[in-house]
Amino acid sequence: MIAILDFSEAVAAGPTRVGGKAWNLGRLARWGFPVPRGIVVDVSVYDAVTSNERISPLIAQVAEIQACNVTDLQAQALLEKILSAIESASLPTEFATQLDAALMRAGIDREVVAVRSSATGEDGEKHAFAGIHESYLNVIGRDAILGAVRKCFASLWTAQALAYRRRFAIPDAEVRCGVVICEMVMAKNSNEPLAAGVVFTADPSNGRRDRIVIESVPGLGDKLVNGRETPARATVEVMIDGFGPPQGDLGALPASLATKLAMLALRIHWDFGEGDAPQDIEWACDGERIVILQTRPITALPRRTFPQIVDQPTIWTNANFKEVLSGVLSPMGWSPSPVWLAYKLFDLYRLCGYAPPDGMQIVRRFEGRPYFNASALQFASWDGWGISPADFNASFGGFQAQIRTPPGNPMRGPAGLRRFLAGTKLMRAIWSAPELLPEKINRILERARAMHQRDLTCLSDAELLKLWFSVAGPDWELPFMLANSIGGVWLGMARSLATKYLPPEKIEPLLGGLMSGQGGVTSADHAYELHEIVARHGTFGPPFDAAIDQWLDKYGHRGFDELDVANPRWGETPEAVKEITRSFGAPAHSPLSAKRVRDGAQAELRALPLLPRLAISWLVAKAEEGYRLRELAKSALVAVPAGVMRRFVLEFGSRFAARGVIERRDDIFMLAMVDLWALAAGDWAGEGARELVHDRRKQWELWRASDPPPDVIIETASGVAAMADLERAQANGEVLQGLAASPGVARGGARKLYNPTESGRLREGGILVARTTDPGWTPLFLVAQGIVVETGGYLSHGAIVAREFGVPAVVNIPSVFDLIEDDDEIVVDGNRGVVTREPKRSPPAMTAQREGMMN
Repeated sequence: MIAILDFSEAVAAGPTRVGGKAWNLGRLARWGFPVPRGIVVDVSVYDAVTSNERISPLIAQVAEIQACNVTDLQAQALLEKILSAIESASLPTEFATQLDAALMRAGIDREVVAVRSSATGEDGEKHAFAGIHESYLNVIGRDAILGAVRKCFASLWTAQALAYRRRFAIPDAEVRCGVVICEMVMAKNSNEPLAAGVVFTADPSNGRRDRIVIESVPGLGDKLVNGRETPARATVEVMIDGFGPPQGDLGALPASLATKLAMLALRIHWDFGEGDAPQDIEWACDGERIVILQTRPITALPRRTFPQIVDQPTIWTNANFKEVLSGVLSPMGWSPSPVWLAYKLFDLYRLCGYAPPDGMQIVRRFEGRPYFNASALQFASWDGWGISPADFNASFGGFQAQIRTPPGNPMRGPAGLRRFLAGTKLMRAIWSAPELLPEKINRILERARAMHQRDLTCLSDAELLKLWFSVAGPDWELPFMLANSIGGVWLGMARSLATKYLPPEKIEPLLGGLMSGQGGVTSADHAYELHEIVARHGTFGPPFDAAIDQWLDKYGHRGFDELDVANPRWGETPEAVKEITRSFGAPAHSPLSAKRVRDGAQAELRALPLLPRLAISWLVAKAEEGYRLRELAKSALVAVPAGVMRRFVLEFGSRFAARGVIERRDDIFMLAMVDLWALAAGDWAGEGARELVHDRRKQWELWRASDPPPDVIIETASGVAAMADLERAQANGEVLQGLAASPGVARGGARKLYNPTESGRLREGGILVARTTDPGWTPLFLVAQGIVVETGGYLSHGAIVAREFGVPAVVNIPSVFDLIEDDDEIVVDGNRGVVTREPKRSPPAMTAQREGMMN
């Protein structure tokens, strides 16, 4: 029997063998966090003790004790017998022999130690067992350690431990006890720490996720844990470029070490909680360094949201995210998102003087995939501007549920006046945006291009980090949400006016047709230009290469899945761009064909009376202007947060690989941003970085290989579940209903593409069917006869570009990628938002080609 493990062995053994506290300590040590020296007693020793013929019959009787009877005298007497029997029990002979050698190997055989219980099921996502099981401090000598181990075992059978298990319906047999034996943290010339306490990576009092909370007491931390002393309390604000200085009372904790503690806490928040599970961390300070004693998820964090919807479930949806943040992002790519998006998604509301509660969880991940909090955004739109949840869903795309709002017209009364004034402020901003935004966006793009030319190798780590943080400053601030909203507002007005003069079935074809072929849409222009290069120069030779180089000068900052910094830009992979051009077939669409679609719509418009005709034409022109700005802003968004940041990350990756901190440059993408900052600032020397990269990559690959979770997930106090019924497409026989994104009707064989590199499957035409699209797909739009996309809304990139090209398109059909088979004959009706399956007219000749490409 191997009963005693070191921390690295405890990690491999897992929490079911060593308990939650020991497993987390082992992972802390593995990933380079400062922890006390120590060893772990696995649960086999506990099993040996409790299977004793004197003890096991007593434990068997406990199963009959119900939650309501835990404090009865009879139950108390039984528990006292068990406690006494375990505390006086003999430990396995081989365990006592191993203990001496293990203490010596760990270097703590002559140290004062702590003996801490580490139960299975403890310190997990569901149950913390905080303060339930016992730990013993300042233990000296072998016999005292053995006694403390028995007391830790016995603490699983106290009244409070049994009451906890009964409260959460945890079977007694599922909770077994491991033990951590570790050195005590002591200040110089003292028998206790300078300070100790807990640090929370969210505020446990109100649920704010934009704060780190530090609680400390002088000396031993058990005074805080046991409630014998009120701790000093300080908060640290978490920001996009790190965190601010501590505010409040640090007690005996030196201010210089408080900053280091905040950095450690933020790293643990990401390394253990992946940014979604705030941590409750025990620490101690010896006057010179911080030592981490324990970490576990905060299991009872208050839900932070608008007070009016606190009693409603949280609706998590990946609508819109599937297009801009698709799939499983790298840790480096995702880690800035929770803080950045929690602020940016409310830009327009703040612009109108509407302030949402700070510190809400606005985005999170399930199985590595990003989701946003539709409940909070729906309520903000209703409360801020009077926009109904249904209209919010229509503009954002997706097929998520709707929150409940109070009955009645939201634009009436004092609240209605407030909303009207907020809407007026928004309209003023939207009116002036086309005059102000292009210069600002182009200035940011120029700064990004200049940054790409800058030599970063001559800068020190500190200088490079300072330059990185400067990119988060006002000069680089991109008003993307304003640019994103302009087109939708004007188009909504045009749609509302058109309903007075046209039947419903003619409105979307008219509006979509009027917006076809307007020109100047940057994400459409790059596709036109790429096809033009092929038409003029072929796909080989010096003229072709020179033309591609010029194209990359304009568009090289973009790429596939471009908002993840881990993904190369087109400028880094020119051969991949050239290879895609070689798979092009003849374009099915051109500026001329798009113009014909627009001319047809204008002919329909001329049938209307003069004034509504002029008004609709003007509103559509304003909407198209807004969409051009939106796509230009998206280009800048890619150039800065993804493109510029990628340069910084790669430069640090090269440096850390050269120093041996990580094995390869690109391993840096498996670290969270705060890990990189800690390395660059010298707060972490890189111990355990390779192990963290290995473990993160393993998790990342598991997520990528797993089936995606449902598109809409409902979270309540009891947990999360898929939204019922809405994961299935709205199908009527062979008819699939979606959203009319671009007018026209197209018929052809379905070409299911997983990514743009499969573009050769469209050489002979067909209907492009995809789960989601981003600008990397745009050149394929010109080849496809029609487009079907599982996600997206009328304002999504795919819809905008499809209208610009005049390609019939339907988006936002739940599960369509799974419902349609390769080479199904389908009709895409972009006028009605309907996709119809027809009997196959030919055998699936293209299937083997796709499978070969995927292999």
